Amino acid sequence: MKFYFKYLVLICSFTIFCESNAQVIISNTNNPIATLSKANLRNIFLGNTITWATDQFIKVADYTAESKVRKEFSNNYLDLTPQKVSMIWIKVSLSGKAVPPKIFRDEDELKQFIAENENAIGYVSSSQNLSQKLKVIQIR
Repeated sequence: MKFYFKYLVLICSFTIFCESNAQVIISNTNNPIATLSKANLRNIFLGNTITWATDQFIKVADYTAESKVRKEFSNNYLDLTPQKVSMIWIKVSLSGKAVPPKIFRDEDELKQFIAENENAIGYVSSSQNLSQKLKVIQIR
């Protein structure tokens, strides 16, 4: 019985580890940012932080509200539903504080956008198949 319990705990721990590391935050390799806190990331993706430390405007890349990867990201990093995030962006846009995210239907288009825009940030389902123009931002 002890072996079964240890095995079950190991499987559960591995599942939690894999799920928490499934999505990765990416930016252009020329972007000097290497790490962000979860709070910083949340502020960027909710329009509260609009420039990098270099004073360059941040270009946020996101997916349609129906996207599975967006639902997971919104839940894991923003603690909100995609619909609530969209409502927040409508308010932010109308106030003139920030430009809303560029919306993509698939990861390849989002990766291409970030590869072409030094100040862009987005997320993908895994770190596999990233071009040399993209890097992973560590979240602490």
